Amino acid sequence: MALGAQRSNFMTVPTDCDQRDERLGWMGDANLSGDSMALNFDVKSFFKFYLKTIASEIGSDGSLTDTVPFYRYGSRPGDVSWTEAFVNLNYVMWTISNDDAASALLHLDGMVRQLRNVQGQASQGLGKMHTPYGDWCPPPVKMGTGQGPKPSSPYTSAFSYLSMIRQVYEMALHLGNSSVVTECQVKRKYHFFSSFFSSFFFFFFFFFFFFFFFQRY
Repeated sequence: MALGAQRSNFMTVPTDCDQRDERLGWMGDANLSGDSMALNFDVKSFFKFYLKTIASEIGSDGSLTDTVPFYRYGSRPGDVSWTEAFVNLNYVMWTISNDDAASALLHLDGMVRQLRNVQGQASQGLGKMHTPYGDWCPPPVKMGTGQGPKPSSPYTSAFSYLSMIRQVYEMALHLGNSSVVTECQVKRKYHFFSSFFSSFFFFFFFFFFFFFFFQRY
């Protein structure tokens, strides 16, 4: 089933579904499925073309859109978990498709520009990031009962942003680009947990952790 679903969406660009208005290059789907597609198929040439298409959509401010090519639907800037596809697919090309980071080298400047744009979106804090979609299809609590509960909207954007930083950092380190490595090290200082969990939560977490630890040992 998974292989058939992926094959039906290899339409010059990775599409969402092969019907209705989903027949577009929605990058949230490409982002989530990139690893799986690379493991199931030889997608090196396919992703190489799509990454060049994504790069052509980068705005002068470093922003990207939800759909690439940007047509009919989506917005600029797109949801971070959608636009993260640019960084993630370059990372997939390096780590799974074994292109020796050739795509990462070609697109490093574009990835850094995009990362700076997302950094601007996080300037008011990770908990206030621009998140039009968030967790689009959370799994149900019980099978067959529809979507499950969603986390707070900025949660997914914050996670995707920090994931982008880590991946760009690793690619830049591999490529020997010390200036980008340093820039990513500075960005990594964002405090994810303090943005989404209160001090009350941490107090009880550590209280129960140490309580059960000392009870056991």
